[in-house]
Amino acid sequence: MRDRRKSNTLNFNGGFWPTRQQKLLLQACLLQGKDALDAWYKWKSTTDAEQIDIGSLRLIPLLYQNLKAHGVDDTLMNKFKGIYRFTWYKNHILLHVMEKVLAGFYDAGIQAMALKGAALTLLHYRDYGLRPMGDFDVLIHEKDVAKAIDILRGLGWKPWQRLPKVLTVDYVSSVKSCRFNNTRGEGLDLHWHVLLESCYKNADKDFWDGAVQTSVHDYTVHALNPADQLLHVCVHGAVRSSIPTIRWVADAALIMRTSQAEIDWDRLMAQAGKRRLLLPLANTMRYLQEFLSLSIPLEVLKQLRASPVSKTERMEHAIRTRYPVFIVLVMKEWFCFLRNAQLVRGAKLHPQVIGFPKYLQHSLSLDHLWQVPLHGTFRFIRLFLRMVARRS
Repeated sequence: MRDRRKSNTLNFNGGFWPTRQQKLLLQACLLQGKDALDAWYKWKSTTDAEQIDIGSLRLIPLLYQNLKAHGVDDTLMNKFKGIYRFTWYKNHILLHVMEKVLAGFYDAGIQAMALKGAALTLLHYRDYGLRPMGDFDVLIHEKDVAKAIDILRGLGWKPWQRLPKVLTVDYVSSVKSCRFNNTRGEGLDLHWHVLLESCYKNADKDFWDGAVQTSVHDYTVHALNPADQLLHVCVHGAVRSSIPTIRWVADAALIMRTSQAEIDWDRLMAQAGKRRLLLPLANTMRYLQEFLSLSIPLEVLKQLRASPVSKTERMEHAIRTRYPVFIVLVMKEWFCFLRNAQLVRGAKLHPQVIGFPKYLQHSLSLDHLWQVPLHGTFRFIRLFLRMVARRS
């Protein structure tokens, strides 16, 4: 049984929401005229630019561009310019590395799609210096996972996390990606699903069907269309993390600024509804409209406010926006399993409970079911020791 939201009032404090200082920084990066300058001076007067969090540091190139456009003359501008130029250089290197990976895939007949930073840089930021990337993300079809992994290994990339000995259909349907590193320390996330919230066979067919094209130097690559890209950014950002995920606000703003006329709002609503992601989308859309005054159709906001959301979805959203302590990690796994089982089969509780240990086996990339409790105990001890270390 589904129930409607009890209140239209949202509290944008705590969890993954930007703090007051982060909000001022975002406004200084994204607003225009007096509003941008007022936010900048307030942020500068209340913040030590040498001690900002990593999430805020990632926004400095965008801040530099906006302040420069407004003619700001400040001693910090040289420092900001250096960060912008370093970002420009590093992103050029990463995209050249990405080009070599794409060449290997295309020679083997594997279609590829650029995700996250690479796609956003090419299509929406349109400047290599504005959005720092620690790695790059490439999506392939589920049927090509084993072949793509072999190609990456041949190119000198090694899995950062453990992979099962046999890449079964159940594994590919339960896990969305695997990280690889090369000998120079550069990172690649190989995806076969776009969203953690929809990992099942053929879950991404409509993303591929609606994809647009761009290019990484000499190679054509797919990318999500603006509506799907906006959904991906908002859902991926609506998660609490040790590194603040506030960059989703800037990403969403740039998508809407560069592709306003191309966003299919009906598709955005349909994609979110199909995947039961209306709650995170509703909250993030309202934040963007309220704090950045972005142009979102009134009818879309009304539909999102009126959309029925189940208690299970509310609970999952609350869990995903809290600190990733051990019990929360377990609950996140449970809700991911529950969501995908229901999206695929509408399964009843009994088969879901039986299937959860098997899901954990695939999620943890283990070869045998009996390894799950041992691995779980090891992770608990490791997380506990990290918590103790932080407190001391």
